[in-house]
Amino acid sequence: MKITEHFIQCYFFIKNKKVNFTSMFKRIFRHYKESYSGLPATVWLLAGVTLINRSGTSVLFFMMLYLTGTLRFSPTEAGTLLSLYGLGAMAGSWLGGHLSDRIGTKSIQLFSLFIGGASYLILSEMRSTFFIGLLLFLVALLIESFRPASATALGNACRPEQRARAYALNRLAINFGVALGPALGGFLAAYDYAYIFWLEGGTSIMAGFLLLFFFHESPVSGQDRQHEIPRELSPWRDKVFLRVFILMLLTGIIFNQLFNTWPMYLKETVALTEERLGLLLTFNALIIVSFEMAIVHHIRRYKMLRTIALGVGLMCLGFGMVGWHGGYPFLILTVIIWSIGEMLAFPLLSAFIANRADDRRRGAYMGATTFSFSASFVIGPILGPYIYAQFGPAALWNGIILAGLLIMLGFYRLERIS
Repeated sequence: MKITEHFIQCYFFIKNKKVNFTSMFKRIFRHYKESYSGLPATVWLLAGVTLINRSGTSVLFFMMLYLTGTLRFSPTEAGTLLSLYGLGAMAGSWLGGHLSDRIGTKSIQLFSLFIGGASYLILSEMRSTFFIGLLLFLVALLIESFRPASATALGNACRPEQRARAYALNRLAINFGVALGPALGGFLAAYDYAYIFWLEGGTSIMAGFLLLFFFHESPVSGQDRQHEIPRELSPWRDKVFLRVFILMLLTGIIFNQLFNTWPMYLKETVALTEERLGLLLTFNALIIVSFEMAIVHHIRRYKMLRTIALGVGLMCLGFGMVGWHGGYPFLILTVIIWSIGEMLAFPLLSAFIANRADDRRRGAYMGATTFSFSASFVIGPILGPYIYAQFGPAALWNGIILAGLLIMLGFYRLERIS
């Protein structure tokens, strides 16, 4: 009898609270709507270009498996070849940012999308170590020059208070594309790895046509191109930026393990197939697509560097937990944790740096930002597999958690200094 009365009381409690639930859902809907509203049309166009370009993203995710499986390179040799991609990305990041301040962002993006897309098709035919290394370097040089040019165009197209949401929208486009790319790439790779090169090259060229016909350069990025830019505006003379650069480099080395030791460990130790690996990456992308814009809009009043610190810590924790030998549901939990960290850290990093830069030097700042992550593609594919092979997976994953704590402290200290 008492149990029946308890259920009746619960029923009437829920019934009486119906209006509150409705109000709650209305507030959530309004918050989502506000997080997407008010951005310039150019920001949406650039996000559309990014979406098409990234919807074919699959080569980098499966390159380690392609080199070690199909082409029979050792993990160390494959890591060395991938580090050449990192060298090309470093050169492309600097060149793309440098030229964006001088000849404009549209020209750089078009060259990257068209020529870079064609280069993927050539890379698929390479078999010798020398030519694979050469093409990886050239592909990275071309493809990665797009990122600072696009980031500069985004920063020029909106006001400072809009930039965190603009970069979050761009990341939403990236991850919406990545939700398609690796999943499709995983199924294509199961038949023939050559298909993933055609997929990525084709979507890059399609994005180039959208940019060619519809994007118009922001006046901000075009001003004063013929005038000498003062050296004091250089990011390499900005002490706060240099400290952020080092912390971003360390973060990038850890995040880079997503492309080499993470899939290698899950395939060798956990025995996941390429399809299930692709689905984990797709799940990460769907989390970001669903929640990042709303989260960035909600945390806009919080201190940027402290939020970035928390994000990096969660990201490293999620990566490190993969070595705790859980099943597939546990792997999904780790993806949720590092996805939350990614959402808190990366869009705010881009906004912090874009706001710090002068209009005439924003390309250099965004190029230097991309350069730091590109440098991680040189160090990460060598350092990660080396620790993995010499000291074992446990040393790598536990080391990532420890490194995350140190990077967190670095960002907290920088917040007090800046």
